[in-house]
Amino acid sequence: MLDDFREQADSESFFDEEEANEYDEVPVQTRAQFLGMTPVQRFVIAFLLLAIVCLIGTFALLATEKVILPFI
Repeated sequence: MLDDFREQADSESFFDEEEANEYDEVPVQTRAQFLGMTPVQRFVIAFLLLAIVCLIGTFALLATEKVILPFI
């Protein structure tokens, strides 16, 4: 029984088949994504960033009294 295992381990055909199968598979190429996000997700992030910048700018102008609200 152990002799059969030794003969099987020593046979070169076992290792040749394994190496041949290892390189047969070609990886599937996908489209490159920026930070792993879809275009819709990137748009939402960009829109939220724009909204935050506009709000902070508006509050900065109000705090420095460069702009005065007409209804106050």
